[in-house]
This record gives sequence, structure tokens and C-alpha cells, in this order.
Amino acid sequence: MKNFLLFAFAIFFFTSNAQQFNDFEQEANLDIHLGPDSQDSIWQIGSPQKTFFNSAFSEPNALVTDVFNTYPPYHSSSFHVDFSEISLQTFPFIQISWQQKLDFESGADGAMIELSYDGGETWSNVFTDPVYRPFVVGLYDIEVDTLSNGEVGMTGTSDWEFIAVCWGQFEGTQPDFVDQLRVRFTMISDENDTQQDGWMIDNINMQIDILGVVTDDLVRKEIKVYPNPVEDNLMLEFEEMISPDSKIEIYDLSGKKHQSETPYLVNGTHTTYVGNLIPGIYQVMVKNEEGIYYQKFVKD
Repeated sequence: MKNFLLFAFAIFFFTSNAQQFNDFEQEANLDIHLGPDSQDSIWQIGSPQKTFFNSAFSEPNALVTDVFNTYPPYHSSSFHVDFSEISLQTFPFIQISWQQKLDFESGADGAMIELSYDGGETWSNVFTDPVYRPFVVGLYDIEVDTLSNGEVGMTGTSDWEFIAVCWGQFEGTQPDFVDQLRVRFTMISDENDTQQDGWMIDNINMQIDILGVVTDDLVRKEIKVYPNPVEDNLMLEFEEMISPDSKIEIYDLSGKKHQSETPYLVNGTHTTYVGNLIPGIYQVMVKNEEGIYYQKFVKD
């Protein structure tokens, strides 16, 4: 069994405007379909009362593979969400995100995410999609492996993490418009009962209105940043001169913008102060009419 590591970071970002969402507390405009046979589904919406799954990301409720009990052996249980035609107006430049917590038997049981662009007639695994090639984003390293059903999915144990599926990359087909998009979340288990909590999801969200779009017309370029990790002053080194109209912006991996400034170069290097940021992983982007310069860094 081959192991993979999900170690991917978004190279484009979105505004905080959510077209469709569900946080399982407030009135939401994104329906969750717990099926197809609700009596066979172990997905439940409620306040988690388990050993590891003991609270929602935004309390009190989350979507859990059983609010009280561990997941059963030799089981498959799904739910899906449908995104409306109006919310897909900017496809392929959209992002679907959520918060999740995992507790599975590593390398056997796990979480599978599938996509359908035709209302559920055909499906593709998000990690192996050969056509649209969506980009999977994780806040930390996440174990990705071949599960007991032969499909690739997330496995093992992890605390709350931000996960997103993004479109709009160089690779893969880029249609002008998709009027149907269904995302299916499936937990898979083998015959071993490991008495683990399973999968917990909260705050499912679609984001649109891209700030920095990566397309064939807008070339992306890497920049050198150091020191990395950094405590206070981050140095940005450019191989090409940046124009005065450029903007330097720093985002966290949920897409929230923390800083924006104009470049001031000394021998091709700009210094930006990041001492005010909390520890974590960030993305620095420099945008102008010629392209997007980008790099991730770690704030100590």
C-alpha cells in the first residue's frame, strides 16, 4: 500500500463572500443530503459526545459519523451537497472549504471525497480526477493513502484542520461554465473494529470572487523568501524588477488577507515585517499586470 502526503497550498485566494454555506447552527443556504438511504447512514448533525470528537468547530453542532458512537466495521456511509447553478457562475474559479477532524485506522479506513459535474451520473475522486484536476488544500500535512476499497482518501488521526477543494489551475480541462456540481463525502471502513471516532465536519463553505487568478494569461512565478521559518522580518527576493504598481499581500491558508503594502526594493529585495502574525503557515503574493509572484512561509 503506497502512502501519499497531502502537502498542497493554494496559489490563489478568494474574498470572504460565501455564495453557499452551512455551519449546522444558523440558517444556511446549503442543504446537506444524508443518504441515499438515511436509515443506513451514520452521518448525524448534532453536538459530538465522543472521546476525541468532544466539541464542534463552531459550537454546538457539527456533522459527525454518529454523534455518540464509534464508526462500525465494514461500512460505507455518504452524504452529499449540491451547489446551485447561480453559485457556479464563476466556475472554474471557485473554492469549496470546510473544517474537519479525523480519527480512522491508518491506511485502511478513511475519508473519500468525490465530485460529479452531471448531477450524480458519474463521479471522480478528488485526489485522482484526471479531467478537471482540482487542487486540494490543507492547513497541515494530512495522510492520504489507498483505502480498503481501493480508492485514495484521507486516513489516520488529525485535529481540526482547514480543507478546501479549488479549481482554476493550469492543468486539466477548464470549461467556461458548469451548471451542476455535487460533492460526495464518504467514510470507508474494513472488517476491523478499532473503536475510533471517524470523521467530523463543520462550516462547509463556497467562496468566489477571486483576488488573484492563476490562468494562462496571468503567469505565476515563484519568489525566494528568507528566513523561512521567520520571526520578524521576511525578505522577498525577486529575479525580475517589480513595477511600482505592484501589491505585496499576505494571506493565511483560509484565504484571509492580513497585510498589504507596496514594494520597496533594495538590490532586488523587499523586507516586510511579519512579527505581528500569529504562528502558522502563510502565503505571500505579489501581483501586477505581468503576473503573480508567490511563495509560502512559516511564521514562528
